[in-house]
This record gives sequence, structure tokens and C-alpha cells, in this order.
Amino acid sequence: MPRRVLLLALVAVALTMAYAAYLQPGWESYRDDQRQYIQLAQRLVERGEFTRAPVGEAFVPEPLRTPGYPLLLAPLCATVGCGHWQIAIAQAIAFGLVVVLVYLFVRRLAPDLAFAAAAACAFYLPIAYYAALALSDFAATAVMVLAMVLVARARSLPAALGAGAVLGFVTLVRPQFALFPLAAAAAILLAREDRSARERVRPVLAILAAAALVLVPFSAYSFTFFGAPFSSSSGWVLWNGYFQGRGSDAQGIAAFRDRALGGAADAEVVASGAGVGLDPVESVQAAGAFREIAAFEAITDRRAQAYAWLDLDRSLARRATTLIAHDPIGWAERGITFRSIELWAGEIPMRVDDFHLLPALPRLVSMAVQLVLFVAGVAGAVLLALRRDRGGLLVAAVILYTWFESIVFVTEPRYSLPARPALVIAAVYAVAAYASSRLGYQKARAARKVAA
Repeated sequence: MPRRVLLLALVAVALTMAYAAYLQPGWESYRDDQRQYIQLAQRLVERGEFTRAPVGEAFVPEPLRTPGYPLLLAPLCATVGCGHWQIAIAQAIAFGLVVVLVYLFVRRLAPDLAFAAAAACAFYLPIAYYAALALSDFAATAVMVLAMVLVARARSLPAALGAGAVLGFVTLVRPQFALFPLAAAAAILLAREDRSARERVRPVLAILAAAALVLVPFSAYSFTFFGAPFSSSSGWVLWNGYFQGRGSDAQGIAAFRDRALGGAADAEVVASGAGVGLDPVESVQAAGAFREIAAFEAITDRRAQAYAWLDLDRSLARRATTLIAHDPIGWAERGITFRSIELWAGEIPMRVDDFHLLPALPRLVSMAVQLVLFVAGVAGAVLLALRRDRGGLLVAAVILYTWFESIVFVTEPRYSLPARPALVIAAVYAVAAYASSRLGYQKARAARKVAA
């Protein structure tokens, strides 16, 4: 391993630790999923069960979070403790390893660009910011990069099984990637390689089988307690995603909610909804959702709340599906525009309190820079896909899958974090391709002048 790559890894570690010092002691406490993940990890150690219920209380199944990230935190809890500083230190080291993995991946894809891609990843501040927090997004990023390296090299059956197992674990960390093994399999089958397509089918099947097997224990857990293969918050995020980008009149929405909870008739609900830009169908569905959410929040029993969450999530999914069918064009337009921009260009890696004090101009500049990175990354992904190299197709698959899967639901910038290393790789490739084409053009132009 070149020394300069190890120095980049140290830069990644240092940036993460700097963010940890900046974020403590609050650690962005408004992100309550941090507390939930730490609780789940602690209970795995203390009880040997996937639950948030403390020792001594009755077991309550977990309806919202998946076990991947708590499984990664559990060894910390069992040894040095799983406080925020311990997690930040461990994830800082993991970020350093991510930089090394990016270098190894790109070295096979485009050797001349391996160091540049690793450097771009090491200095990419959003990754360091999330590595300092107890969120599953960074963990999914690290595991995804490892999966990319393994899938790119998976030619034998054992290698394919290992790659598939890691892909399956990505889903346990972030369930949005449940179908990504299919995209990875497509990348292998579409790649232009010396081996025939038939010879590639065997490792593809091994990857898919291993990914599925990793999910079996959690699926059995979900079936046992909830009667479904995968409990999640898909209905909640689909519902909120429908309204994302519609604007927000906080006072008007609060008044609409109060009328809905006050038992207002449909005619009054529709009239109130019109005041905040909702048509009659949207008003009726939103009022019903507000009532269901209020009923859920009134539940105090921990076990009853777990099962009520699934009922609420399924109901919100049905309501969201009704609204999407009612206005598919508007929903799709907001996905391609507002939700995409929020996903890829809405990140400013700083404390939320500092973010609210930030003037408009720096926010706009940050968004513009991130949009340029996104456009360059998509362009690079297309160029890499056209090469039909397995690694290039994997980069494109990670970016495009994350984009189109995410914009179906409500988006936050962190939801695209697992694809950011791939985006950086693709952007570096696009810039290098552009520079090479410009250089070739200038040389050709100079040659024509000499000939003239």
C-alpha cells in the first residue's frame, strides 16, 4: 500500500475526530435514531435479544430499526462501551479504511485515477461528519464500499458468496438497499469480460443466494412477531415523500391539523385544506393521517406501541398510494426536482444550530457546488457504464439505484451517503475524461495549425 494512501487514511481519521470535537457534547441530539441504535446495541449485549426494552422488563419486538448497525455497535458496547466518543473513534478508523478500499477499487478500474479518487473521498466532509455520529448512514457507506470491492473481484464461488453476504448485510444496515443485489448481479452479467455469460451466472446466483440467506434470521424475527418479512417505516417515508416540496405554511398546517383532530366534517376539512394548497382528495387523506398519528402518539404501553406502529405505517402507505395515483405527474415531478436536489445537494455538514444561523448565500453556493458534483458524477457513471467494465457498471449501479429508489420516498441528504464514494469516483473519472478530451482537442488543433 503506497504511503501517500495511508496518509490519506489518516486525514480521514483526523477529519472525523475534528467533527467529533465540534459536535460534542450535544452530538446532534435531535436525531433520536442515534439513541435508538445505541439502545438496541446495548440490549443485544445485555439481553442477547433485539429489543429496546431494558433488562428486567418484558421483551418488546423492534418494529422500526433493522439489526445491522446495532450488530456493528454491540462489540463496542461489550468492550470499551458505546458512548458517542467510542463510536466516533471506531468510525473514524473505519473511514480511514474506506479511503483505502476506494483506492483498491479504483486501482483496478482506472489505475491513474486511484489516488485522486481516494483523496477526493478522504476530503469529502459529509462522510466525516456522519462518521462522527451514531447513525446507520456511515456504517452503510463503509459496508457498501466493501461490497463494491468484493463484487468487483468475485469470480470464484467462495468470493461470490462472501460478496453476497456483505451485500445482504448492507440491507440489514439500511433496508433501502434490499433490491440492490439484483443491480449488482446485472452489473456482472452486463460486463464485457473474457468469460462467457454462462460462466458468470454461477457467481451471480451465489451472490443472490448469500445476500438472501443473510436476511433470513431477521425475516424470521419479523414474521414471528409482526407477520411480515421486513418491518420498516416505508409507509411513513412514502407518505411524507408525497408532500415533500409542496411548501410549508406552518401556521396553516397547524390549523388544518387542529380542525381534523377536532372532528371537523369533510366539508370543513376540505375548505381548511384548500387554504394550505391541498385539493379535496389530499385534504381528506391528510386529515385521516393526522387522526391516526395522534391516536398512535397517545399509546403509552411499549408493546402496544410496537404493533400500533406497523398498523400506522401500513395505513400511511395505503394513503400515500392513493394520493400518488391521484396525482402521479406532480409526485414524479417533485421527485425528479425537489426530492432529488434535497437528496444530492442539500447537505451542509455542520451543527444544526449553526446551520440555522447560516446566511442564504453560503447555502446557495453549497447547493450549487453539490449539484455540480452530482452532474459530474452522473456523467462519469454513464461513461463508466459505457465501458462495460464490471467495476464501472457497479459504480453506475450504486449511484442510479440510490437515486431512483430514494426519490420514491421522502429524501434527506444522508440517505444518499452510501452512494457518495461511488459518486466521487464517477466525478473524478468524468473530470479526467473531460481533461483528456480537451488535451486531445488542443493537440489536434495545434497539429492542424502546423500543417497549414
